[in-house]
Amino acid sequence: MGIDISGLRAIELAVRAVKVDFTSVATLARHEIHFSKSQFERVMSRSGGAMRYRPGFGVSCHQEELLKAFGAETVVSFDGSAYEGASVVADFNMPLPEAYRGQFSAYLDFGSMEHVFNVKQVLENIQFLLAIGGTAVILTNCDGHAAHGLYQFSPVFFFSAFSEANGYSSAHVFLVDIERPDRWLAIDTPARLGRRNTIPAGRRLYVVCIAKKAEDRATVSVQQSDYETAAWVEAGHKHCRPVRRSMVFRAAIDHLPGLAVAVKSAQIRLQMRKLFRAQTLAFEPERCTSLVDIEFRIGV
Repeated sequence: MGIDISGLRAIELAVRAVKVDFTSVATLARHEIHFSKSQFERVMSRSGGAMRYRPGFGVSCHQEELLKAFGAETVVSFDGSAYEGASVVADFNMPLPEAYRGQFSAYLDFGSMEHVFNVKQVLENIQFLLAIGGTAVILTNCDGHAAHGLYQFSPVFFFSAFSEANGYSSAHVFLVDIERPDRWLAIDTPARLGRRNTIPAGRRLYVVCIAKKAEDRATVSVQQSDYETAAWVEAGHKHCRPVRRSMVFRAAIDHLPGLAVAVKSAQIRLQMRKLFRAQTLAFEPERCTSLVDIEFRIGV
């Protein structure tokens, strides 16, 4: 995937609004640049940034000059192959050399982790590389990219993977509609919603996560929100509620032909869109001054 316009927005938001320390940066793969000069200038203009476009930011250039312009003094790229000139040839399916433990203030991945089979090891490598107070900035596939890599990731994966239990003090998760990349959608947590995040089908989406490390952990554990604790049932988690008559009625419609099935499908799509709007907050990353400004108004 590389650093396209959405990756550029993620970097700009992380440095300006989140105050991520880019002094020493680790990346999974040596990213190529895929945004144009006009796209770069639009982002800088809208965010009030003073950075000027440079030849080293051109399409197909690699990441180093761009990241150094955002404050990086050290950039180390990790890849399982030397093909793109990575700093360190290391397979993220395996633990990393001890020399890199806690050496980085920021970790960036713009479309690489979905290509690595051992996702648990990827998460442990991120935890391993980051210093205390360091931040992970990740952009990967959420939906509409089934043939791109091995995986597509849901928001709940990131809320669990970068939780306090795994040593992180905060995790902010966003969706980017590839057809409208200038508008991001902040995702509310399943814990606040009391249900799973609802995402309508038929959209091509990226998921972005910005998470700050607070403590070291030897390992990480990821669990879907429904099953983290029995308290979900006690709290009325909608996925765990008893079967209602309306649910039985909808199941019966499945066995009816033609029009009834079409009506039911349309109804489900409308319900999903309604829930999706209620669970997300649209915003422009270049106009966002702090992630604290993002507050949800949940009505479901």
